[in-house]
Amino acid sequence: MFIQRILSRFFLVASLYVLAVLVGVRFFLDELIFVTTPNVVTNESSSFNVKAGATEAIVRIYHAKNDDRCIVFFSGRNGGIPRYEKEIFEHLLAAGISVYAISFPGYDGAVGRSTFSSVTELGNHALVQINKIGACSIDKSVFVGRSLGGALAVELAVKNPPAGILVDSIAPSLAVAIRAKLKQNWFTLPAAYLPLDVFMAFNPNVETALSKLNSKIVILQGSQDQVASYDEVAGAVSSFPNVKIIEVKGANHSNAHIVGQNLYLKELDHLFENIVPPMPEI
Repeated sequence: MFIQRILSRFFLVASLYVLAVLVGVRFFLDELIFVTTPNVVTNESSSFNVKAGATEAIVRIYHAKNDDRCIVFFSGRNGGIPRYEKEIFEHLLAAGISVYAISFPGYDGAVGRSTFSSVTELGNHALVQINKIGACSIDKSVFVGRSLGGALAVELAVKNPPAGILVDSIAPSLAVAIRAKLKQNWFTLPAAYLPLDVFMAFNPNVETALSKLNSKIVILQGSQDQVASYDEVAGAVSSFPNVKIIEVKGANHSNAHIVGQNLYLKELDHLFENIVPPMPEI
């Protein structure tokens, strides 16, 4: 009797645990994935806002002297434009590459809170506006993204194809990234082995997006990435002839862009070399 009561309680707790996890990824996934960050002081040349209802995206523009090569930058889950100004943008500007950095709702001063649908909508609007400005057309630009931003860059490229894409520290899908996070804590570890993919409200998949793209794509993945290993990502993209994946030795999920800085610049140069210059007017 005693053992039966213990087992009954165990199964009840286990059932509630599973239910809570599945309800979370079904109905509260936006809140789990997207965070909010404080307002920040940044050093852009100029900026503009793109609005959708009560939310907005901020596009910060960093003009290089030559201004003939451009990237559109998508930051990771924790935002941090001031950090990327030092770690990435200043090196790109020194190389003559202008930067258009998109901050989504709740990130780095942008009004609102991000959801997958709002990020997709605002991202598409922002890219249209960048194209309209005229200094950097999307089809002659390169998308650059880190971690979650890399997944968004690939996803948004389907509707707005750039000349090339360079991403680092990505996961083959959102489900893979969530499982990696769950495995970091003993309490959430069992949840990592549930069929999350089936219940998730959305699950951006890099392989699915790549199947719709013809752009040249470079992936830099740290050899010590804690979210998705090099082999895991390589296995997901190996069938695409337009995709090149490079292992950044000694790099983890947070610093692949720093450890692999020279690779970043080298591969960006190669992507820009593939852009056909416009024919001169007669």
